[in-house]
Amino acid sequence: MKAIKGNITGKVQGVGFRMYIYRQADRLGLSGWVSNNPNGTVDFHAEGSDVELSYFTDLVRRGNDFCDVESLEYTECETENLTTFKVID
Repeated sequence: MKAIKGNITGKVQGVGFRMYIYRQADRLGLSGWVSNNPNGTVDFHAEGSDVELSYFTDLVRRGNDFCDVESLEYTECETENLTTFKVID
């Protein structure tokens, strides 16, 4: 099990992006969370296998039809031993 945390910039708030990330993580069986920041960016924490996390970051970078991801930065971090993936308001 590996964990990553990241930050996404661009047109990523008010466009269903957090729900998109949630759906992709759920589909891949990842645990973690995603949340909006006051500065207009989105943060996430995801836990899973190397392959799942690699695929997840590719999907996040692509985004949905309504967003415009300018940058995705992420690093490996400590696992939080989460069991589900959730959207934090």
